[in-house]
Amino acid sequence: RINKKNNVIKPVKTIKAPCRIIFDLDILPRNRPKEKRVAMLNIIANIKALSRGTNPYSERRNGDNVMKAVKM
Repeated sequence: RINKKNNVIKPVKTIKAPCRIIFDLDILPRNRPKEKRVAMLNIIANIKALSRGTNPYSERRNGDNVMKAVKM
């Protein structure tokens, strides 16, 4: 779930593998299935990249890995 106020990804609940990502549908484009799918794929790609530490949307600041959520 992406917190709209400060664009932080918060885990909705802890999940055991195989991992399922729970989407907060408010952040996805409504009534546009193709865009919605692209947005979901972007989020999945970002989460995968975050776990590898090679995320283009994250930056290192004082050793912190700050996630920049994709603006939809």
